[in-house]
Amino acid sequence: MNQSLFKTIGNTPIVELSRYTPNKKIKIFAKLEGNNPGGSIKDRIALYIIKDALAKGHIDSKKTVIEATSGNTGIGIAMILATMQIPFIAVMSESVSLERRKMIEAYGAKIKLTDGDKGTNHAISIVKQIVLENPSIYYNLDQFSNPGNVIAHYQTTGAEIIRQIPNITHFVAGMGTGGTLMGVGKRLKQYNSAIQIVGIEPKAHSLIQGLRNMKDYIPLIFEPDKLDKIISIEDDEAFELSKDLVKNEGISVGISSGANLWGSMQIASKLKSGHTASRFPALFLLSQHRFFHIVS
Repeated sequence: MNQSLFKTIGNTPIVELSRYTPNKKIKIFAKLEGNNPGGSIKDRIALYIIKDALAKGHIDSKKTVIEATSGNTGIGIAMILATMQIPFIAVMSESVSLERRKMIEAYGAKIKLTDGDKGTNHAISIVKQIVLENPSIYYNLDQFSNPGNVIAHYQTTGAEIIRQIPNITHFVAGMGTGGTLMGVGKRLKQYNSAIQIVGIEPKAHSLIQGLRNMKDYIPLIFEPDKLDKIISIEDDEAFELSKDLVKNEGISVGISSGANLWGSMQIASKLKSGHTASRFPALFLLSQHRFFHIVS
């Protein structure tokens, strides 16, 4: 177990993106989660839920961890379990990018692909069936219902944001498992109940990996009534802003990052001067080699 590696997870920097605000008196910030060793905010939850499972005796080197993922959580889990010599199988839709698959395999994990037309929801059902049939062999961390997903963001991401931007008024995050919105949102609301928590939701059958339309499947940890607002986004806006962030800001991002920026711009355009609008702190999820195919 590489404790020194684990200490590099979290405490990521904040940068201001002044080019994207429609009102120069309103500030939009981004938290560079790509600085995590696995390249995304998902390293945070991977570490927390794995440590929790270890402490409770659910996993060891004789049991295989299996998880449905669209990529980033799988990468984080694979990285951490590699240091513990615990086998891991990532169950992924065949529509997931080749770069994400290769990264997971590089950590020594195995991949099971599922029908691309059925998305991550189908991968989730496959995992549940495998564990049900072989409970002594496999253990599912289940990021979609594991309360540790929320706790990790409450304890780390949310606390960091308060320290870095004490005058934050809006927090914007993409809707995936819901863990980031629920955990950070709870911490921010306790700090200042006036802070607005905004979710970005893609259209049904979206190609934005990592985000989901909640009409298809609502994770157990996600509580929509905890959000102040939900903004719907089309894929094209997310793709274009992702490219723009790379070419004009020099920041390597994934498609969901573009979605989060677009949502922040919508909020900022409706605010009065003097406010501080904070964009989803995990905006920058991916390193260069994992997303280059979208900017060509």
